[in-house]
Amino acid sequence: MEKLQGLPGVASVSGTTDPELTGDSNTSSYAVQGHKFTENEVDNFESPTILPGFFATLRQPLLVGRDFNAADRTGAAKVAIVNLEFAKKFYGSASNAVGHLIGQGDKTDTTIVGVVGDTMHQNLRTDVGPEVYEPYLQMEHPTGVQVYVRTHGEPDAMEPEIERTVHAMDPTLVVDQLQTMEAEVDISASNERALAILAMAFAVLAALLA
Repeated sequence: MEKLQGLPGVASVSGTTDPELTGDSNTSSYAVQGHKFTENEVDNFESPTILPGFFATLRQPLLVGRDFNAADRTGAAKVAIVNLEFAKKFYGSASNAVGHLIGQGDKTDTTIVGVVGDTMHQNLRTDVGPEVYEPYLQMEHPTGVQVYVRTHGEPDAMEPEIERTVHAMDPTLVVDQLQTMEAEVDISASNERALAILAMAFAVLAALLA
C-alpha cells in the first residue's frame, strides 16, 4: 500500500477481500444487540473486509461516524462500519446506528463506528442489502486482497508503473486482472444486457408459439 501510494499521480490506495461488481459474495451471520431475529428473518449479511481508505478511494460517502484507521488492528477493540440499509433496518437512521454493538455468530463484541452510503456490490442487478464492513487489520487469518488505486490522471497510464512497483518488491508476485473500474462496470453492464436480450428472445419465441 505504501509503495503504491508513493507513486506520482496516485491519489489514494486501498484494498478489500470482497471486490466490487465481480459477482463475489462474502457473507457472515450477525447478532444485533437488542434485536431478536425471527425464524424467517435473514441474519446473514454481506461482510467485506477492507483496508483503511477504502471508502475514499471508491468515493463511497461516509455519512456519519469515522473510517477505519491503522489503530483498528488485532488486539484493539473490534469495530465495524455498516451501510445505510443496515442502519435503517435495525436503528431507523444512520445517526442512530453509531455506538451500537453487533457481532458475528451469537456475540455482540463489535462497535459500529460509522455508516456509509449504499452501493451495488455483486452486480448491477442484485438489490442492495444490509452490509457490514470490518477492518482487514483485525482479521485473525488475513487473506489476499484486491487492490484499488485512484489516480489523478488517466488510470490506464498508471498500469505499467503499478506492475513495475509490485514486481520490484517481489518478482514472483503476479499482477492479475489489472483493469479500470470503468471497465469493471462495463463488464457487469454487458452481462445484464445479455440477460435482457435472452429474456426478450424467449418472450418473442413464446409469443410465436402461442
